Amino acid sequence: LWRGWDITQLSYDRSELVQSDHKPVRSKFSIVARELQPERLQEVLLEHRRRMDFQEMASQPRCTLENPVVDVGELRYAEPKTCSFRLVNVGDVVASWRFVPAGSDAAVSPGWIELDPPAGVLLPGAEVTIGATMCVAGGGSAGPAFVSGVLGDPGEDEGFNPSGSSASAAPSTTGSLGGRGDAVAGVTPTAKVSTASSSSSASTVAEAARIAAARAVNRGLLKPVESGGVAFVSEEERRNGGGGSSSHGGSSHGGSSRRGSATDLAALSSSLGSSAPPSAWNLDAEPVVGLDGILVLHLENGRDFFLTVTASYAPSTFGKPLRALRKATFPPDVPEPIRAMVDLLFDRAAASVPGLLRPPARSSLENLALARRALDASHVSGAAADLSGFAPDVVGFALLAFFAATPTPLLATPRRCARRVDEAMARWVDAAVDAARTKRGPGGAWTLASPNVAGLLPSRDEAEELVRSNADPAASATFGHVVALLRLLFGRGSGSGSGSGSSGRCFGVGSDGGGGVGGGSVAARSLAQFAEVWFPRDDGADAGTRMGRVAFLGAACGCEPNFLDGFNPARPVYDVQRGRGIVAEENGRGSGAGVDGFTPAPGPAASGFESAAAAASGFGTGTGNLIDI
Repeated sequence: LWRGWDITQLSYDRSELVQSDHKPVRSKFSIVARELQPERLQEVLLEHRRRMDFQEMASQPRCTLENPVVDVGELRYAEPKTCSFRLVNVGDVVASWRFVPAGSDAAVSPGWIELDPPAGVLLPGAEVTIGATMCVAGGGSAGPAFVSGVLGDPGEDEGFNPSGSSASAAPSTTGSLGGRGDAVAGVTPTAKVSTASSSSSASTVAEAARIAAARAVNRGLLKPVESGGVAFVSEEERRNGGGGSSSHGGSSHGGSSRRGSATDLAALSSSLGSSAPPSAWNLDAEPVVGLDGILVLHLENGRDFFLTVTASYAPSTFGKPLRALRKATFPPDVPEPIRAMVDLLFDRAAASVPGLLRPPARSSLENLALARRALDASHVSGAAADLSGFAPDVVGFALLAFFAATPTPLLATPRRCARRVDEAMARWVDAAVDAARTKRGPGGAWTLASPNVAGLLPSRDEAEELVRSNADPAASATFGHVVALLRLLFGRGSGSGSGSGSSGRCFGVGSDGGGGVGGGSVAARSLAQFAEVWFPRDDGADAGTRMGRVAFLGAACGCEPNFLDGFNPARPVYDVQRGRGIVAEENGRGSGAGVDGFTPAPGPAASGFESAAAAASGFGTGTGNLIDI
C-alpha cells in the first residue's frame, strides 16, 4: 500500500498482546482522495483551447481584399471594360487561392466576366492584382440576349402564320405548314422564363455556407461589405431598394433585379418581351439592364471573399429577335442590319474580292463595336445602314456574330423548323455513314458524290421551301437572302466547293483538303460556321445530325455533292459562346500550313469525315486512319 500512488505511510508498529503468541502488525497511511472541481476544470480546458486556436490560426492563411465591390458603369455590345481587385497575404504562411463556383452546378463566374488570373499562390507579404474583364459579346451566357433576359425557346407555339401574316396574329388563327397538314394555332408568343437553378446539395459544410451566402446576396438578404465579407440588409435598405440589390439607372426591372450572376442564372423575361412589335424597340428610349456578377474567392484552409461586379447593359440590335428589328425596304421581311451586311458582301463578291466569309471568322472587338454602332444608329434613325467603310472580313465577322447573339437560332424559330430539317436529312446521314463504314479497308478512299449518297440530298428549291414552310417570315426571308450570298460564293461554278481547285469567287482557294479544325473544303468550313449559329445550340445533336445540317446548307447553296469530303463536323469551327471562329491548330498530320492557316490535306483516305461517320453510327475510331471499327 505504501508503494501506491499518492499514498504516504505515517507509522508502522505491532500490537504487544500477551494472551496469544500472535502480534498483529498495524500501520497508518495518508491517502489523497480525488474531488471534481468544475470551475478549475473549465479554466484548464479554456487555456488549452486558446493555445490550440492560436496554433491553428498561425497555420491558416490570412489575406485582405481591397475593392471587393466594383461598378464599371455602362456596358455596350463588344466594348469590354476592366476592373481589378488587390489580394494581399498578411499572414505568416503561404496562401493558395482560387475562384470557386458558389454552388455545385454554377459557373465560377458569369459568362460576361473573365478573370485573370483565376487562381494563384501568395507568399507571406506578397500581393496580386486580379483583373476582371466584362464584355457582352457572342451568344449563350455571355451574349446580349441572355443578359437582357430575352433568351428563350420558342418551342412549338411560335406565333406566326406561314402565309405571311404578322407574328402577333390573333390566338384563334390557325394555319397549315406548307401543305404538311400540321395545323398550328397562331397564338401570340409569350416570353419564356428559363431558370438554371443552383443545386441545393453540398459536399462540405463550407460549400453549403458558401451557397447559402451567395444566394442570400443574390436575393438582397445580404450585402457585400468592404472587407469582402457579407452583412445583413436591413428592412429599411430593402424597402429603399438598396443593400444587396443594385438599381441601375433607368432599369425597368426594379432595384431587386439581379442579372448575370453565377449563382442565379435566370433568363428572366424583359419588360418588352420577344413578342413586342417592331416599333417598341427604340434603343434610345429602352432602359438599360442592370447586371450583377457575384464572385467567390476561396482561400485554401481559409475564408471566402465575396466580390461583386455591377454594370448597366445598354441594349443593341445585336441580341434582339429578328422580327423585332426594323425591316428593309427590299428584300421584304429581311431585318435592315442583316440586309446591310449581306448587301455589302454581295458588292464585294461581285467585285471579286478574295476570301469572303473564309473561316475562321475573326476580327477585333474594336472593329465589331464600330460595326455595331453603325447598325444601331441606322436602327434608331430609320436610315439605311452605311457599312461602306468596313473591310469585308469585318462585315463577315459581324454577320456571324449577329446570328450568334440572337435569342433563338435562325432555323429554330420555331424549333420545329430545325426538326424538319433533321428529318429531311436523316436518310442522307444514314447513307453517308454506311458509305464510310463500307470503305473502311486499306485504300478505301471514297466520296460523298457517289449516286447512292448524293441522290438523297434535297434540291435547292426543296431546301428553301422546307425553311419557308416551317420558319417565321423574318427567319425565312433572312435565310433566303443570306443563302443567295453563300450560293454566289460557294455554289457550283464558284470554285470553292467543288473540290477541283479551280479559281472562282474565293480567288482559287478551291478545296484545300483536310487538316486543321474540321478539315474539308473552304465551302464546308464556311457553311459549318453558319450551321453552328443557325441551328439549335447544345441540343444534344450527334455527329451525324451535324453532318446533315451542314449538308442541308450545302444543298440550299447549290454546292457540289462532294464539298464535305475530308470534313469532320464533329469538330466545331465556330465558338457561339464567344461569337468568333475557332483558329486551327497544328494536328500533326502534315508539314507546313495552307494558305489560310490550316494544315494541308493528308490525302482522301485519311479525311476527317470517317471519324464523324463512326461517331454517328455509334462506333469509335481507333488509329485515326479510316474508320477502323
